[in-house]
Amino acid sequence: VAITVTNTAGASFGTTALAVGASFTGGAGADAVLLGANTSAITMGDGNDTVTSAGIVGTGGTVDGGGGDGDTIVMSGAEAVLASANANFNAAFSNFEALTITAGGAAAINLAGLNNATNVNTSGQAGITALSGFQSGGTINLTGATGGVAGDVQAIITNANLNPADIVNLKLTNSSAGVVGFGIVTAANVETVNISTV
Repeated sequence: VAITVTNTAGASFGTTALAVGASFTGGAGADAVLLGANTSAITMGDGNDTVTSAGIVGTGGTVDGGGGDGDTIVMSGAEAVLASANANFNAAFSNFEALTITAGGAAAINLAGLNNATNVNTSGQAGITALSGFQSGGTINLTGATGGVAGDVQAIITNANLNPADIVNLKLTNSSAGVVGFGIVTAANVETVNISTV
């Protein structure tokens, strides 16, 4: 099965994973797919696309985020820990600039193992989410309440103590009508933290 998106508005393929043998070619818009252990080429195309995946492919499977500058891989905290622990993810997945963590407890995630994603979206984690390999100038987007543990999210920039001008961008996104306890973000040896609210 070969799926090709030809429109420019983007296409979302719902909550059912594509067949593992299906190939996919995205269009110019923001496309969204859910994947299992695919064994063929998934090419998302232009636009800021979204791929929900545990970070695992089958034999011959590849996933290319495409030409956008905000292509997002969506996975749980536990899946991100496993996917970032070795070179397998980077060997099969490419061109993803953002990571969305959907749920989970304490997690130690190495962003270098996840295409060096520079933007991380997360909410609701029950423990500390430690983001090693975080790049100066990157963004943490908190989209909901956290578990309230000190250091809920840690941005760990490699050699931050050697760089006199490290930057972390912190975005607080409240889509509810009430008050949200976003928790605590720590960024050791970072000189500038830019905070924005939505």
